[in-house]
Amino acid sequence: MLRDAIVEAVLPVKMNAAAVTVSGYVLFGDEEWAFARADGFSTPQAMFDWFNVTHGLPFEGVLIKWR
Repeated sequence: MLRDAIVEAVLPVKMNAAAVTVSGYVLFGDEEWAFARADGFSTPQAMFDWFNVTHGLPFEGVLIKWR
């Protein structure tokens, strides 16, 4: 059986080769690093590189926040 989980928010994400925007807010410095690390990447550049190869940049998607 799978565990129940609650979605707290679904936020729009945009990414280009130089920036990540969540709900219209551009992430800088530590925020960008935390975003990349939370998604399993070692650095923001590793995240940009993976998204570019896998999905192409610019990328538009969603961030799902779980409780």
